[in-house]
Amino acid sequence: MWRLLGIFTGAFLATLAAAFIFPPSPLYMPTTDCRPDRARYDSLVFGQSFEAVSRQMGCPGVKASEEHLGDALSIITYVWRTDSWPVGIARLAFYNDTLQAKSSTRLDLSLSLPK
Repeated sequence: MWRLLGIFTGAFLATLAAAFIFPPSPLYMPTTDCRPDRARYDSLVFGQSFEAVSRQMGCPGVKASEEHLGDALSIITYVWRTDSWPVGIARLAFYNDTLQAKSSTRLDLSLSLPK
């Protein structure tokens, strides 16, 4: 049992270290004071315009990708840093300026001193 606990702990620490050494590209986003919380993200409704989502999130996100498939469809993905520490990223995809997909990556660490 202790061996399994050691393996699990080692794997967790290795994964955590890799996240800081080789972070995904959204971590290289410009720093901003705008850090939407989980409640703002959860209250988003599919079909909202980018302008409405930006108001609800508190700021416009950073444009991550843009695709135009002829004149009929444009897909633009925006990324926000969220209030999670050390990593919190929200990705929202807009098809013809309406919210059609959302995903969130959160890594919340709570550090406290022993009593």
